Amino acid sequence: MDKLPDYTITIEEVLKESGISKGSLYHHFEDFQHLIETCRVYRYGLWIDATIEYLSSRISTSTSRDDLIKIFEEITKAVHADRRSDARSDRAATLALALKNERMNSMLGEEVKQLTLSISSIIDNLIEKEYFEDSTNPKAFATFIQALALGKIVNDYNPEGVSEKEWNEMLMNIYVKVFFKK
Repeated sequence: MDKLPDYTITIEEVLKESGISKGSLYHHFEDFQHLIETCRVYRYGLWIDATIEYLSSRISTSTSRDDLIKIFEEITKAVHADRRSDARSDRAATLALALKNERMNSMLGEEVKQLTLSISSIIDNLIEKEYFEDSTNPKAFATFIQALALGKIVNDYNPEGVSEKEWNEMLMNIYVKVFFKK
């Protein structure tokens, strides 16, 4: 899936590449589409795991509000970089495909739940450290920043969109003015 769009991948290619038999494949998956869905969710999960690790490692090192703001700037620049437009498109496509597919929706829901809970836990910690406003709902904030990361896809397709710098400055203004304690 890193090399080809999933709709062009055939079962014959998968069997040849993996060296397994068709019977073995269908022992683990209901049908070929189930394999494709599982692979899409797995790829989404890799992004989630990397995001959790990155957020946890960077934010846990913060020692002051100002330090945390710098870390948020760094994270914002990394997540919203123009060069990540393909990753945003891939994640948006996965979400769209799962919307009306109960089996895929269930698998993907578990991955999104994991990220939401992990970010919520980080925000709870920031509230306890008195870096974030007490009124911040950690779960809502976790959903909000996931939506922002994917939402930049609108700008990715706009030939007259805002610059990466303008987008990041706007996000930092929101974070600092709304969520960070004064």
